[in-house]
Amino acid sequence: MTKASKVKTEAAHCLAGGGEMGALMRNFDWSLTPLGVANQWSESLKISVSLCLQARFPIVIYWGKDLTLLYNDAWKPFLGAKKHPYALGRPCREIWAEIWDVVGGQLEQVMATGQAIGGDDLQLLIDRDDKLEETYFTYSYSPILEAGEVGGILNVVTETTHRVLNERRMQTLHRLASQVRQVKTIDQAAECVMQTLAQNTADIPFALLYLITPDGTQAKLCKSAPLEIDLCSCRTDLAPVDLATIDLAPGARQTDYGSLASLIQSKQAAVLQDLTQHWETVPSGQWPIQPQQALVLPLRGGQESLVGFLVFGINPYRPLDPDYRTFFDMIAEDVSTALSNAATAEDDRQRTAAIAQVERTLKLSQVMSQAKQPGLHFTPSACTPSVRTEVEALALALVSERDRLRLEVAEREQTEAKLQRYKDLFEHAGQGLVIGHADNETLGLMNAAFARMHGYRIEELVGRSILTLFPSDCHEQIQAAIRLANAMGHYAVESKHVRKDGTVFSVWIDMTAVKDPQGQVRYRIVSVQDITALKQAEVEREKLLTLEQTARQAAETANQIRDQFLAVLSHELRTPLNPILGWAKLLKSGLLDATKTQIALATIERNAQIQAQLIEDLLDIARILEGKLALAIDSVDLRFVVSAAQETVRLAADAKHIELRTILEPNVSVLGDVTRLQQVVWNLLSNAVKFTPQGGQVEVRVAQVQDQAQIQVRDTGKGICPEFLPYVFDRFRQADGATTRQFGGLGLGLAIVRQIVELHGGTVSADSLGEGQGSTFTVTLPATASQASLSAAAIASSDLRGVTALVVDDEADSRELVVCVLQQSGATTLSACSASEALQTLRQQKPDLLISDIGMPETDGYMLIRQVRSLPPEQGGQIPAIAVTAYATDTDRQLILQAGFQRHVTKPIDPIPFTAIVASLVKLTQFN
Repeated sequence: MTKASKVKTEAAHCLAGGGEMGALMRNFDWSLTPLGVANQWSESLKISVSLCLQARFPIVIYWGKDLTLLYNDAWKPFLGAKKHPYALGRPCREIWAEIWDVVGGQLEQVMATGQAIGGDDLQLLIDRDDKLEETYFTYSYSPILEAGEVGGILNVVTETTHRVLNERRMQTLHRLASQVRQVKTIDQAAECVMQTLAQNTADIPFALLYLITPDGTQAKLCKSAPLEIDLCSCRTDLAPVDLATIDLAPGARQTDYGSLASLIQSKQAAVLQDLTQHWETVPSGQWPIQPQQALVLPLRGGQESLVGFLVFGINPYRPLDPDYRTFFDMIAEDVSTALSNAATAEDDRQRTAAIAQVERTLKLSQVMSQAKQPGLHFTPSACTPSVRTEVEALALALVSERDRLRLEVAEREQTEAKLQRYKDLFEHAGQGLVIGHADNETLGLMNAAFARMHGYRIEELVGRSILTLFPSDCHEQIQAAIRLANAMGHYAVESKHVRKDGTVFSVWIDMTAVKDPQGQVRYRIVSVQDITALKQAEVEREKLLTLEQTARQAAETANQIRDQFLAVLSHELRTPLNPILGWAKLLKSGLLDATKTQIALATIERNAQIQAQLIEDLLDIARILEGKLALAIDSVDLRFVVSAAQETVRLAADAKHIELRTILEPNVSVLGDVTRLQQVVWNLLSNAVKFTPQGGQVEVRVAQVQDQAQIQVRDTGKGICPEFLPYVFDRFRQADGATTRQFGGLGLGLAIVRQIVELHGGTVSADSLGEGQGSTFTVTLPATASQASLSAAAIASSDLRGVTALVVDDEADSRELVVCVLQQSGATTLSACSASEALQTLRQQKPDLLISDIGMPETDGYMLIRQVRSLPPEQGGQIPAIAVTAYATDTDRQLILQAGFQRHVTKPIDPIPFTAIVASLVKLTQFN
């Protein structure tokens, strides 16, 4: 196995799940990072990474002094295509170099103090697609403790860019709509618009308002934002061009960048590029760099005529996406409306004055005509004061009436335009809107979004009570909210709604009561927003925070247990080492007599055995954690297991005058590894003897309870306190971890017992009435028939008639033994003394089963099975295969199975179990 593949295998044991990032982490060569190989990570890091991978929210872990990055699938979009997956395993300072001056200090503060830091809507200019981008994040930096120190940081983060930008832009639009409502002249409208736009220099670094002259030959810069902008010239290949006035006359030479005149004449929106290369003055707003793009939008009057155009500087840190473009379009629409209304008002004023002058002239002409009738001599003096007064009064009345009529028409047209605009806003609003009756709770006018939100058509809801859309337990709440809205004019509340299909969802309800001058409510405007996703996000965030706290506590507990274990391990290994080294030096000096020499050798041997057992326990735990603890399964009589284990601890029991009692039922057998099961019983008995005082009693009972075999070890010893019972089988856990503890050990024995028992498909439990009242350990395993009945059953089930087996072994005696055993069970056999002969026989005879030795000259069993597996199925490539070999270690067994054999049988073979294995494999193959 190569180094890289070994590292990947180790990582696979430590990481699981997690989608794409989980797969990347398992295949990542962590040995090249400060973290080292994954299976050697600390418990704190393993728990944190597991939490990170399984979470649905974006999470990143910064680990160690280099703040190495580990993150989950939900966090990938924060990096963009430029940094993912490169960022995995890299230092934070390298990945976030562009924002290190902002986040670096916070991260270092958390590492130094161990105090969490967080914030809402933090602005960051990050580079995730080869361009700095304005973004906003709500985040928390939480320390991950390891051995009392901060080992790393858990960063839970949510990007809020979309919401922050929308709120900022909507605030500008609302302010603009309210400000331009009262303007009366074009100059006022232009001034008002630019003052409003100048308050949002983030989205609008600059804005230029051009108006076209009545003859259509020029576009003049009317106002700008910021107001002090000096856009006096433009860089061209020729002389500088004054951008304050743009010549639109046909045939005029266009020397300004972007040919603004051509864009205006096209009456279409357009984007100007590379502004700083052509314009001498490009305001940057609140940003440190100047915009490179500008958006040109036409301003239309009646009959699609062009009255002017707007030029908007584009935020250099945001793309001109649909949301951004819609924001500019809505500004242009509001500006067009304001200019149109102002122009209409000015026209009306001029028209009124002209009409008044005309009417006055006409009236005077009539008076003069009457004065020139026969018999009258008209002179200026003939127009008496009374006549003049009458003429003027009549003229004023006519003008007043004309003005009134014209103003009514103009106001009606404006009102209709506003109503249409409000209707469009009402119909196309994203949230649900309802205009309800003042005197009841009946649903009135509503938009499509409200009906769609509830799963109805509009006509299905009109006239219904609004209470039908609420769960019954919310009726009192909403009725109280209506009363408060009527009294206060406005009220908002969070509640629940019910869709047509019966599903309940969370809503935010905003009520506004519209009143007449007498203070009576005329109608209510209700806005309803579906906040289910937001509530779910809050719940998920709370769960995540809870998981984070739980993980942190688990990591701290794991660190404490590890530190305690290391201290105990050092003590337990050094304790036997002390007499070994001491007596060895005394032996080396040659000053000991024969008696002392024997004492020294016995002491060294006893303590060396103690150390060997400690090391063996550690190795067993390592094998279990790596999944490498293999079992040699056979039928096991539990009486033999208990007797062998009992003999091992008898000397220790006799030394403390402890009575060992056994109650063993006959014929209690299980399928298992006899050595490992003996290790289980030995561990339980050793614990019982260790914790039982002088003169106590230890009882071992073996019985069959229904279809379960039960081993029970009961003692009259120290007992277990109730608080520790749930942890008695945990690794590295001891009820007494203090330096004053009475009993030694690493706290691994019972953990090994549980793992071995579970590998056998069984369970183990502990029970105690409390300290000083002894304890009982119960092992339960699946029982089998007795050895005699098992043998009979094996013989009965090992009928191999109709089966043709190919036996391959270079040793003739071994080959003939296998052939004889198979033939006695009714099988037809073929023999081969080498791999090449076996391949030839396989192609010609097509046997049902291959039985091969491993250690053969030239071509061994490994090479043979690989060659067989490379053949097509019709040539025997999928033939079931059994390896019969003297290679009997756990590693050999794994290699044999990985190579392509289905079973591994060690030499010397026992005929009955061997034929049972052959028969079971043949039957399994036939079934499949």
